[in-house]
Amino acid sequence: MLDVLIVFSHPDGEKSINALILQNFLCGLKQNKSSYTVLDLYADNFNPTFSYNELRNGALSAEIRKYHKIILNHKKMVFIYPAWNYGMPAMLKGWIDRVLVIPGFSFQEDAKHRYLGGLLTHEKVLLFQTFGGDFDGEKRKQLNHYFDPICAVLNYCGLTDITLKSFFGLYNISSQPKHKIIKKIQDDCCNFGATF
Repeated sequence: MLDVLIVFSHPDGEKSINALILQNFLCGLKQNKSSYTVLDLYADNFNPTFSYNELRNGALSAEIRKYHKIILNHKKMVFIYPAWNYGMPAMLKGWIDRVLVIPGFSFQEDAKHRYLGGLLTHEKVLLFQTFGGDFDGEKRKQLNHYFDPICAVLNYCGLTDITLKSFFGLYNISSQPKHKIIKKIQDDCCNFGATF
C-alpha cells in the first residue's frame, strides 16, 4: 500500500499556482520518503460526465474500476484545485461524482437506497484550494463555507480527518508581494508534504 494519493485538477499542470503547490508538496513527501501517486485529471483526459449507461444501470467502466484500485491502494488523499465561481472545477466535481461517490465502493446503502455509512478508511484528507481574490479574515471564513459540500461528500464516504488549506490573493498582485506569496506557498506546501 502506498502512502498518499494526490488528485490534481487544473488545466495548467506546469505553470499555475496549483502546479507550484503540487511540486512543493511532492518535495516535502520526498523529504519524508513517502510513497505517492499523482492523478492529474486534465493530463489523464478524464471525462467528468456520466454516460447514460453509468447513470441508469450503475455500470462501472474499466476506467472507473482502475481509479477505484488506485484509491484503495493509498492510506491518505490530497486534492489540489482552484476555486472557480465559488466551487471546485467541473473536472474535479465529475471525478468525485463518477469515481468517488459510488454505492458499494465508498458508502453502503440498503435495498431501499438508505445510507448505511461510509466505507473508505483513509487516515487523512488534505484539500489545497486557491482563490484569485484576496479577502479579509471574516470573508475568508465565509468563503471556506462554500467548500463544505466537498467536506460533506468526503464524510459521506467515511473520510473524517479533513484539513483545508486555502491560498488567497493570487491574481493581480505586484511583483514584490507576489515573490513573498510564492515563497510562502512553497514553504507551506513543502512543510505539509514533509509532515503529512
